[in-house]
Amino acid sequence: SCSASPSATTVNNDVNWSATASGGKTPYAYSWSNDVSGSTASVTKSYTTTETKTGTVTVTSSEAQAQVKTCSSSATISNKPSVSSFTTTDADIIQGETTTLSWSCGDSTTSTGTNFNTGGATSGGPVSVSPNTTTTYTITCTNSINESSSSSRTVNVTPQSITASISISPTSGRAPL
Repeated sequence: SCSASPSATTVNNDVNWSATASGGKTPYAYSWSNDVSGSTASVTKSYTTTETKTGTVTVTSSEAQAQVKTCSSSATISNKPSVSSFTTTDADIIQGETTTLSWSCGDSTTSTGTNFNTGGATSGGPVSVSPNTTTTYTITCTNSINESSSSSRTVNVTPQSITASISISPTSGRAPL
């Protein structure tokens, strides 16, 4: 048998290709082909392009009438998820005011927000927020193999100004001359 582990990953991550042989006379000779090269039972390779990669291994036993078996396996290589953009219309507001958040994820299948709801959309907004205190908002973009990327924005909240007035008026007595 042969396998690729993991069978789904992102670019620049290792894929471990392995073959298990039994029967016939040892030692076995291994020959990998297609998107894998090597002559051992296990080969590790990383890929810089996205697509399904196939590894085929031919295993040959060492007896005079050699037994030859071929096995193929595959691994799907995807791009890493990214936060393409995450913006707020105003990062500094006065308590009671509203600002909006907008986002866009790259190579993702879903998103989640911390302190706001994305509805799972990989692009969205504007979503209005009106925090009472300084609050950090985070967008997390996730791909089909559960890898994620995050970005945060902080909205600084200044308390509302308080105004006071004092008036003095005589309540009794005589006015000066």
